[in-house]
Formats: sequence, C-alpha cells, structure tokens
Amino acid sequence: IDTRSDIYSLGAILFELLTGSPIYNTSAPIEQIMKHISDPVPSVRTLNPDLPASVDPIFQKALDKDPQARYQTASELVQTLTEALQS
Repeated sequence: IDTRSDIYSLGAILFELLTGSPIYNTSAPIEQIMKHISDPVPSVRTLNPDLPASVDPIFQKALDKDPQARYQTASELVQTLTEALQS
C-alpha cells in the first residue's frame, strides 16, 4: 500500500461528488468490497451525462485496479480533471 491507494480513494470521492452516487451502489458492504476488487469502473457519464466525454478516461485511470496504471500523484489527477471540466 502506498500513495496510489490514496489516488484510488480520491477518485472514488470525486466520482461520488460528480455523480451523486458511489462507484458501486450495493446494500451489503462485502458486495461493495468485492466490486471494488473485480468489477469494471462504470462510466461517470452514465450517472451524469452533463459531464464532458473527456472525464471518463480520467476516472478509468484514477480507479484502475492496477496501482501502477493510476495517476502517480493527487495533483496530477486534480489538474487533469480540472482541465477536462473547464473545456
């Protein structure tokens, strides 16, 4: 566990802030944990179609199951997301 787990957590918080829904909306905590481990990340635009298309790849990267494939810093994630939302 390193800072890339924090990137995942930040991505999950931002996902919920922009969509009004958690990434995986389940009733049982164990189901939610299993979905975080194995299920693909849903499109943010499915839950909030007002977001630009450029936002989806950002969340796919921030929430990638492979920590090495994620953003390496929180500032990189925030800067990329800010630019996408401003365009």
